[in-house]
Amino acid sequence: MKDKKYFALRLVVGILLCVAIVYDTSKTNQHTPDDMNMQSINAEVNVSKGIAQPESTMQNISISEEGSYVFQVNCKPDHEGLVTGCVIYDEKEQVVFSCSGEEWTAESSKLNLKVGKYRVEFCYLANENAYKKFWSDAGEELSKDAEYKFPDDGEWNICLEYGYGEVKGESLEYYLGVVIGIAIGIMFVAFLKWLIQKMGGKFGCKNCKESYDERQMIARGQAYKTAFFTLMFYMCIVSFISEFSGNPLLMSFTGIWIGVCLSIIVFAIVCIIKDAYMSLYENAKGIIMMFLVVGISNIGIGILNLEKQPMIENESLSTHCINLIVGIMFLIILAVFCGKLLYDKRNTKEEE
Repeated sequence: MKDKKYFALRLVVGILLCVAIVYDTSKTNQHTPDDMNMQSINAEVNVSKGIAQPESTMQNISISEEGSYVFQVNCKPDHEGLVTGCVIYDEKEQVVFSCSGEEWTAESSKLNLKVGKYRVEFCYLANENAYKKFWSDAGEELSKDAEYKFPDDGEWNICLEYGYGEVKGESLEYYLGVVIGIAIGIMFVAFLKWLIQKMGGKFGCKNCKESYDERQMIARGQAYKTAFFTLMFYMCIVSFISEFSGNPLLMSFTGIWIGVCLSIIVFAIVCIIKDAYMSLYENAKGIIMMFLVVGISNIGIGILNLEKQPMIENESLSTHCINLIVGIMFLIILAVFCGKLLYDKRNTKEEE
C-alpha cells in the first residue's frame, strides 16, 4: 500500500513537470496579440563617405484607448552592410522601445500605454558616431559585443514594417502555468527539506506553539515590530520619490516586493542577533543548507530571466527581477546567520 502511494505521488509530480515544461516552451509568446496593426514603408538610403541620406525616417502611431500593447518592428534591407536602428517615443519624448541591427524582427514586451501619439523613428547608422549617438539618445548602454564594419558608400532599399497590437487578458493556460509553477515550487521545497533531514539537517517547526521559548517569543515580537516599521518607512520613501521626482521606478509590484524582502531581512537579522531565529526543532546545518540552495537557485533563475527580458518596463522594475531579489534576500540572511554562528563560537572559546 505504501509503495502504491509513493508511485502515485511520483506519477503526479511527473505529470506536473511535463505540463510545466510544455507551458514554459510556449509562454514566450503569451503576450503576442493575434491581430497586429502593421504598416510598411520603403526607404531609399544612400551612403556617401560614411554619411547616410536620409539620416532617419519617422512615422506616427496613434493609441486611441488606454491598455496593454505590444510593438512590433521589422527591417528587411535588399542587402547587408547598413545598420538600422528603431526607437519608439511617447508624447513626452520618453523612449518606450528601441532596437538595432542589419536585418531584424523585434517585438517589445507588454507595455501599458496611455492614449496619444507615439513616434516611430528608424535611424540609418552609417558610422560609429551615429551608432553611439543612437544608443545614447535611446538611454541605453552600448553593447560591447556589437561591432560593425560601417560602409563608406552604397545604396540600400529597405522595407520597414511597424505596428502594434493590444494584449488581452491572460489566457487560462497562463493561470494554469502559474498554479503549476507554485505547486512545483512547494514540492521542490518539500523534497529539499526531506533531503536535508536525510543529511542530518533539521529545518522547519513541528509545532509552532512549542517551537520557541518565552525569551525567543518576546524577541520575535520586537523583530516583527521593527520589520513592520521598516516596511512602512520604505513605502513612504518610495511614494515621496515617485510623487516629487516623477520617477516611478519602484512603484510597481517588484518595487513593493523589494520593501517586503527588506522587512523580512530586518526581521531575520533582529531574530538572529537575539538568538530567536532558530527554533527548538531546527539546527544550523538545516538552515544553512536550505537557504544556500534556495538562494543560489533563485539568483540563477533571476539571471536567466534578465538575459531574456528587460529589467525595466514602462520606467518601472519588471517582475523578471523578483527571483534575483529573493535569492539576494536569502543569501544576506544566510551571511548574517553564519556570521552570528562564528561570533558565538569565538566567544565560547574565549570564555573557556
